[in-house]
Amino acid sequence: MSIATVSGKRAQRLLAVVAVGALVAVGLAAPASAGEGPARVSVFESAMNVVGYDRAVAKANGYEIRTDENGREYSVPKGSAPDYRPAEAVVQDERVGNCGRSFVYLYGLGNHQAEIHTGWRLNSGMSGAVQQTWSVSVLDDYGVSIKRFDRLHASEHSWQAWHTFTAGGPTWVTAEVIVGTVVLWNGTICFALGPIAHKYV
Repeated sequence: MSIATVSGKRAQRLLAVVAVGALVAVGLAAPASAGEGPARVSVFESAMNVVGYDRAVAKANGYEIRTDENGREYSVPKGSAPDYRPAEAVVQDERVGNCGRSFVYLYGLGNHQAEIHTGWRLNSGMSGAVQQTWSVSVLDDYGVSIKRFDRLHASEHSWQAWHTFTAGGPTWVTAEVIVGTVVLWNGTICFALGPIAHKYV
C-alpha cells in the first residue's frame, strides 16, 4: 500500500502548521532532584494534521480525491455531487490538529525500568484508520533504540500501546514519536509531529 507524498510550497505550509502545533502543545518540565541534573521539558501530546491523500486507499474503499479552486485536495465518496464538500474540523485546543491528537508518556516502574505509553485518537467525524507507521525513539544510558508499532487497522478511531524497557542504571530516559503516520479509510494521511516525554529512572 503506497503512501502519497506532498511536495513544493504546499508541503512547506503543511509542515509549518504541524511544527507550530507541536511547539505550542502542552509542555511540562519533569522535576529534578539532587543528582538528576536540570529538568527536561516534555510535550506529552501534540497535534495530528492532514498532510496528503493516498489515492489507492481512497479508490479501494469507494472514495475519490478532488481538488478545489485553491489547489487543496479533499476526499469524497465516489459519485458525490460536484459541489459536495465534507465539513472541516473546528479545532480549539492546540494539542488537537485537523486529524486528531497523538501522545507519548513515560512511567517509572522502579529498578531503572520505564514503560512507554503511546498512541493517537482521531477527531469525531473522521474516517477510521486502516494503516499506521509508528516509531518511538528511546534514549537511555545504553544509547538510542527504535520501537516500532506499525500495523493495519480495521477502521479504528483510536489506538494505544505499551512497551517496557530497563536502563543500565540511574539515568534520564527519553521517548519521542519520530514517525507517526496514520492512513484513514477515505485515503486521508494524518501526520503526528513529535510528542516527547522524559523521565528519570
